[in-house]
Amino acid sequence: MRPLTLVLSLLSSLVLAETLTGVASVVDGDTLETHGERIRLHGIDAPESAQRCRKPDGSP
Repeated sequence: MRPLTLVLSLLSSLVLAETLTGVASVVDGDTLETHGERIRLHGIDAPESAQRCRKPDGSP
């Protein structure tokens, strides 16, 4: 990737960011909700709220 292309792609992602303020509720380990909008946390991969942990043999 050319340096100019890299800089432009980074800048465009910064322009699309918006600031949200207010009280957020935790949906699950990597998702928050505020003002009816769900926000996924970048770089976080947590189990979903309905997901069950199981051992390799399938037991809980």
